Amino acid sequence: MKIAKVINNNVISVVNEQGKELVVMGRGLAFQKKSGDDVDEARIEKVFTLDNKDVSEKFKTLLYDIPIECMEVSEEIISYAKLQLGKKLNDSIYVSLTDHINFAIQRNQKGLDIEFLGKDTTKVQFNYYTNGAGNHEKIVDLGFDAANAYHTYAFDWQPNSIKWYVDGQLKHTATNQIPTTPGKIMMNLWNGTGVDEWLGSYNGVNPLYAHYDWVRYTKK
Repeated sequence: MKIAKVINNNVISVVNEQGKELVVMGRGLAFQKKSGDDVDEARIEKVFTLDNKDVSEKFKTLLYDIPIECMEVSEEIISYAKLQLGKKLNDSIYVSLTDHINFAIQRNQKGLDIEFLGKDTTKVQFNYYTNGAGNHEKIVDLGFDAANAYHTYAFDWQPNSIKWYVDGQLKHTATNQIPTTPGKIMMNLWNGTGVDEWLGSYNGVNPLYAHYDWVRYTKK
């Protein structure tokens, strides 16, 4: 088996005898290797066959910068889900779940939050992380119930400060230990468990929905 493309030191793509591209993972599998070299099959830990070409390309792009540990965790979760559900999952789960796990780890190291806690949606919580350190929470009374209508929530992230706004009104400013590493925008709904005092208890009802009217990013 020959290497078709080196993605990182631990991940390569190959083409099998049927002409199908495979993504192959193993620690050090591609170290000091290049396209056309033989694959050290003893180092192979996992082979991914993604039938959707678009998903396969997104998956390979994602793996350029993601630690192998994230991929390993993602694969364990997906394998368990397949076993429990007894059916094949859509290929896109490899991209979305791996990216989500990587982002969650990065968020714990650095990031800015605008959060609504299920126990009281008349309040909003602002927070940020720098080098894994959080504990910068600020809970603000909104004066309305965020679950009833759309409102505008924003933050202005500058080198020496972060300012949070609600409907254009400044609500909170932070000036200490401001994170400097670039991040990404992510919006999601988290049915947290084991944190009832913080979020309120989750009753297990599914599905859950979060609705967003629009989102905008402005670079200054």
